[in-house]
Amino acid sequence: MKKVLVDTSVIVEFLRVKGKETIYEKILAEKVQPVVSFITPAELWAGESVWEVKEKAKLLEIVLSGVEVVFPGVSTLKLAGKLRAKHKISLLDAFVAAAAIEQNLSLATLNTKDFEKIKEVKLWRG
Repeated sequence: MKKVLVDTSVIVEFLRVKGKETIYEKILAEKVQPVVSFITPAELWAGESVWEVKEKAKLLEIVLSGVEVVFPGVSTLKLAGKLRAKHKISLLDAFVAAAAIEQNLSLATLNTKDFEKIKEVKLWRG
């Protein structure tokens, strides 16, 4: 099965947007396996509303149950540091970019401006 690394922004859009097809829905419709960096679940669980509204927490549990989570090895951590230093991106984005590169996966994100400057990152276009 084809896989794609999904950035936090794509899942947040899916959870918030009603009435239009989201990138995450397109991924699922194309029968592509969503994969996330270890940092994405932490970013999603960091939202205050998840802890305040039980329905949001349940929905997040359901969404995350359908994704594969990848954890960094030493080479991924080293690459993340290099990407952060070279491209002046946030450390969280550097982890995501490094995971996409190391796992040889396209990256689905709404934050294209930070990732476009990293030539090794292939953006998912659906």
